[in-house]
Amino acid sequence: MVKTVQRTIENPLGSPIHVLLAQPESDVNTSKSPISMVISTAANPANQSLLCYVYAVPTSTDVLSTVLTDTTDDTVRETAVRISKLCAKKSGKPFYLTIASDGGPNKMNVDQLLLCKECVSLIDKE
Repeated sequence: MVKTVQRTIENPLGSPIHVLLAQPESDVNTSKSPISMVISTAANPANQSLLCYVYAVPTSTDVLSTVLTDTTDDTVRETAVRISKLCAKKSGKPFYLTIASDGGPNKMNVDQLLLCKECVSLIDKE
């Protein structure tokens, strides 16, 4: 089974950010069971464009990551990689992160530290 958590983060720089986290529950929870997170500027990310897709995997000494779908916005990419690495490190599991936006002029105008802190706090360390 998969536990799904949804949270809305009040963004001081623009529209609220919606986070959806899918994490395996204890009956299927192994070190290889991946965790998925979607960050979007709308409650329904299916209606938005994919900005960035990142995969991160923890090793015994570090966290490795790769950008699977890239964006021209360096801030979005750096934030996505940072969140992916922090969440993979905290959980000890592979981690997929999707960032979606409507593509408007303020695609992801967000407080990066607040977003990182809120996203990492959603991860259950087991």
